[in-house]
Amino acid sequence: MITEYGRLTRESRLEIGETLLSMARYLDENVAYLSGTETGRIAINESLARRTYEFFRSKGLLLDKNLMQELANKNNSKFKPNALFKR
Repeated sequence: MITEYGRLTRESRLEIGETLLSMARYLDENVAYLSGTETGRIAINESLARRTYEFFRSKGLLLDKNLMQELANKNNSKFKPNALFKR
């Protein structure tokens, strides 16, 4: 099930004509990892949320940085603290 963070990033990515693969290459991340963050299977660390914001900004799409972090935190609240995927 896609999360609010995932919906925001996916819709924004598609709006600017980027694929998950092109975004993963830009962020130097694994496609499966990014997919997992979109669908809520993997926690979103602060670094990834910040770099994702920068990715969109570099493509000319200005998103609300605080909202992105808030949605990432909301997604992460369902994980037990010791179960967070660390990168």
